[in-house]
Amino acid sequence: MTGAGNTKHQVAVEKTADLVAQLQAEISSTLTVVVDLVGRLEDLADTRQSVGLGFMTEQTKDLANKQTRADRAAARNLHPARAHVGLKFLNGAAVLGSGQVEAPVTMNPVSVVAEIHFAVFQHLRRLSRPALLRLLEHEQIGLEDHAICPWPRNPISTTALDVNETNLKVLADRLSNVVSSYRNRPNLQAILRDLEQLEERARDVIDGPSRTNHPDACPWCGRRTLVILHREFGRDVQVVRCEGTHACVCDHEFCDCHRNPTRNRHEWVNSGRAAHTWHALHNLQTARKETIRMETLALDAITRIRAMHQPFWIDGDGDSRTYYVLIGGDEIDQYAPDHVCIDIGTDACQVYDDEPASSLHSVPGCIECQVTHDNSGQPGNRLWPCATYRATQLETDSPDTRK
Repeated sequence: MTGAGNTKHQVAVEKTADLVAQLQAEISSTLTVVVDLVGRLEDLADTRQSVGLGFMTEQTKDLANKQTRADRAAARNLHPARAHVGLKFLNGAAVLGSGQVEAPVTMNPVSVVAEIHFAVFQHLRRLSRPALLRLLEHEQIGLEDHAICPWPRNPISTTALDVNETNLKVLADRLSNVVSSYRNRPNLQAILRDLEQLEERARDVIDGPSRTNHPDACPWCGRRTLVILHREFGRDVQVVRCEGTHACVCDHEFCDCHRNPTRNRHEWVNSGRAAHTWHALHNLQTARKETIRMETLALDAITRIRAMHQPFWIDGDGDSRTYYVLIGGDEIDQYAPDHVCIDIGTDACQVYDDEPASSLHSVPGCIECQVTHDNSGQPGNRLWPCATYRATQLETDSPDTRK
């Protein structure tokens, strides 16, 4: 039992050592790539290239627009006398402003260079002390075993580094050297993730954003959450994905989205051999657009029909008036059981308490039905809401709550 336990422990130790060695190699190669990208970013610093807005999801756009409106409203409240768009008031006598001035450099590449420089310096500063202690520990063991001082020493310097005076190439070489003797796997993974994110940000400036918004909505959830991926995990890809935290379920019975719709997102690949291609996405979006168009035409037709079958009309003065039809007292309970009598005006009901059947009640009538039906027809053909108007009342209950 003890032997089996020791064997498992040894296998785990060797596996961890392999993972650490792989992380060290990936960090070293990523640092080389990042330093090369920084040189290209520095070349772009004075090019005055146009800077796009970058990638933003629909939710982020809504939040940004909301914050922008709040900021503008606050600015107008702070300057009620200058409640207008723009910064022209800065050029007045009270406040001297310089107006619109071109930035001295292109801000995006300079900002990313500064971020990379600071991140590499911070990782080096954080790892230098444990790496130095580990080196001294190995040297102490060597002195005890061999009674000699190892030479040459590992080039890990305890000299304080100045982030403003040290070249990035020097910082990257030192960090790569420190990482080569560092064994903490979680920290190495964190460093690699940070460097990969910095590499992606640099490529976003040099080659353009790795993601762009798709102009059309998702054919399954109807949200504008489709994203076109141009690069992912350092590789060039051509993928359209529905991103977000909302549930997006398709009509394919065996799709993974039916098990976990918030985790398993729909993807369409620009490849003829894939199950879900860009061509299939185009067909789905075309069908959805056609369905929406037909629904819109149907709803517009229903709206026009409802507008025709109304009891209202406009007189010569432009005032809205109600069209009334007269219903006898013996028919009021049959055709207008919820009728409330009108007491005043030219359209007041003529109610006779001693002979209720002889009373005449003014009830709103459908003007269109009055025109299309013969005057000898039944009152039910003219009352509003008429049968046509009632037929255009759409079902609003969902399938789950429908009785």
